[in-house]
Amino acid sequence: MTRDPHRRLLFNMSTPPKTTIAYGGLADLAQWPADAPDRSSQEARTPAPWLALQFCVSKGSPTDAPGILAALGADAGPDPEATLESLVEERARQLPLPDGCLVLPAKSASRRARPDLLTAIAVIVKCSEFVWLRQKSPSLERLERVSEVALLVPAVAAQSMEEAIP
Repeated sequence: MTRDPHRRLLFNMSTPPKTTIAYGGLADLAQWPADAPDRSSQEARTPAPWLALQFCVSKGSPTDAPGILAALGADAGPDPEATLESLVEERARQLPLPDGCLVLPAKSASRRARPDLLTAIAVIVKCSEFVWLRQKSPSLERLERVSEVALLVPAVAAQSMEEAIP
């Protein structure tokens, strides 16, 4: 019987592991209340505030690809869904938003974006229940169930949205 020289190491659990996993990618954007207990590590910085920005499609707006394309004045082509998805992807790339944003209930929005129809659709169809992702495949069926969402965005992004919307 051959003995594995590393076998002893597999059972050496006499000390707890010392690996710590931490993510600080959004630390500069967090807004902590002054009385928050974990504020001490953030005191040297003045973090940018977040805003809940609401995007909505007006009631009565079409929810099917041919209807949306007609409302946008775009040619539907032979495959209206593919044409609309292409327009949504292009608009999503242009949006001055982080690549991912937390989705909040639309009622909790502190500001309402006044985007054009394509921008509102691009935001709504790239949302899941909890997150908006720029790289997510658009779900056009979502427009049948959801007409408004709110995204938690840095205030700078909200200001950029207002300036950048055509």
